[in-house]
Amino acid sequence: MKLLPSALVLLTASVGYADNLRVDVNCADFWATPDTGLDVRVDGAPARGGNLNEGLAVGYTKHGNPYLTVVPTDIGFTIAPGTHRVTIGAPGCAPLDAQLSVDRIMPAFVSGRLPVSDDSLQGPAGAPNGVDVMLAAYSSSRGAHTSTDLSGATTYAWNDIDTTGGMMSLGYEHRDLAVAYDIMVGTASATGTSMNMANPFNANLLQIGNQLRVGFRVPEHTVALAAGAGLGGDANVVTSGLLGVGGDFDFYVPLWASLTIKPSCDWGVQVLASYNMHPTSMNESAPELVAGLQWQPSASCSEQAGLTVR
Repeated sequence: MKLLPSALVLLTASVGYADNLRVDVNCADFWATPDTGLDVRVDGAPARGGNLNEGLAVGYTKHGNPYLTVVPTDIGFTIAPGTHRVTIGAPGCAPLDAQLSVDRIMPAFVSGRLPVSDDSLQGPAGAPNGVDVMLAAYSSSRGAHTSTDLSGATTYAWNDIDTTGGMMSLGYEHRDLAVAYDIMVGTASATGTSMNMANPFNANLLQIGNQLRVGFRVPEHTVALAAGAGLGGDANVVTSGLLGVGGDFDFYVPLWASLTIKPSCDWGVQVLASYNMHPTSMNESAPELVAGLQWQPSASCSEQAGLTVR
């Protein structure tokens, strides 16, 4: 029976300071965890542990009703009580040191951001948070083509259609990946001939289009180049000057390239050029030009590197 208290004392001594070092740091565009390469060393030796700790948080439904949810908070390591020199590193970032003192009961918390060391991840364009929004003006063309009205009774021969308007783009950019969904609304005037009656016409059009673009991205400090392909479709709806046609609809494949210039951490300008290929009629293929203001937050750029111990 005398062994039981001793066993309890040993058990308490071994687990009493479990996870007494809590680490919560970011590197470039990711939260550093053991799965993403977090490296924690205590007095030069790898730290024991690396457990994901979670905590309760309040979330809200789309109707504004609160609910409890579990979110990750930090990574826990177990170190011997006392004063230690802790070194924290992650891929793409330079390690930082912190001097701290821990005891058996209260954990020590280390939080902050590591300085970026990978040249491709530095600057306002190097490691954005991910999602971005762009408001832009665009000018597009579509080559000569034919269409049939909704009743199928009349065929129209269109000359070139030149459109100008506005575009909103919702994008996702991460390292070498660029994805964007564009919504475009513009106006145009077009001429052509009603082939059944050989009557010329001059029509005003409203263009509504959308496209999904995917491409490869190359960031370099304050600029980023991207290029790729996608799939788009537009509707040129006649607003005046032509009866019966209803609209002119088609899909296309945009072959695109963009240049983004970010003088600040969150804001930049982008110029986008594409050649819209119409697989059903290559004569309709024509260029498109876009220029706009982009909001693309980058915590890696705006937050100062350093560690906080508490």
